[in-house]
Amino acid sequence: MLKNKLDIVLITYNRKEYLKNTLDEIFDSNSPIRDFDVTVLDNASTDGTSELIKSYQSVHTNLKHIINKKNIGGCANIAKALVEIPSKKYVWVLCDNDNYEWTAWNEIEKAITEGYDVIMTRKCDNKPSQIFYESAFLPACIYKTDIITDTIAENIYDNIKMLFPHLPLIAKNINDKNSVYIPSKNI
Repeated sequence: MLKNKLDIVLITYNRKEYLKNTLDEIFDSNSPIRDFDVTVLDNASTDGTSELIKSYQSVHTNLKHIINKKNIGGCANIAKALVEIPSKKYVWVLCDNDNYEWTAWNEIEKAITEGYDVIMTRKCDNKPSQIFYESAFLPACIYKTDIITDTIAENIYDNIKMLFPHLPLIAKNINDKNSVYIPSKNI
């Protein structure tokens, strides 16, 4: 079952209204991921985010809420989402203001089933420069978690100060010529 292979981690901080829209899209009756485990990694929001998430949890038991003890910064939250949270074969880190187009989701499911190392959720040219560029948009990639080695984790943490902690992960995959799936449409 695909939902047992994919961790979805949604990062947020004091953006309750954006988060509400994103959760509405994730849990919409037409969403192919509505039954997947979704973890909201909250950077110690003070704007009512916890109450909002509790209201969703009352209906969606697959929604988990982790609150950092303090605001560790957006980039550190991304690093934590990639390195510390995942327990399944793949991880997809989302932002609290994302929108989704699910018509090509069957391609993503097929790519996960086929075991690709990186699964792009955005259409792009199959060129290293384009893959790297598109990967700057955080939710653009679903990563196989076993490629997040100790060295990659260290590089992710080291890159927090550069505002793109997730880019060492795609750079390593491009350099190693790992398998990258590119969908025909943006998710």
